[in-house]
Amino acid sequence: MLSDLDLWAENIARRVTTEVDDVARATRLVKRFELGLRMPDALILAIAQRLSMAIATQDRRQAAAAEALGLRLIQPQLS
Repeated sequence: MLSDLDLWAENIARRVTTEVDDVARATRLVKRFELGLRMPDALILAIAQRLSMAIATQDRRQAAAAEALGLRLIQPQLS
């Protein structure tokens, strides 16, 4: 399963650099207690917001927070 994920990431995903403002935005998201986010998930969402990118996740809490923030959700296609 991990090799499938690696293959998917190499062929579909786009790696980006974390910026200082991403950490500040993620900190604000963590403080929005109704979202129920921890810092790693908040950072992913902050970066997605900055880049106007969709989120692929199996985490229900992260998906709900993404939707609340107006981010588009996609289902990863793993073989």
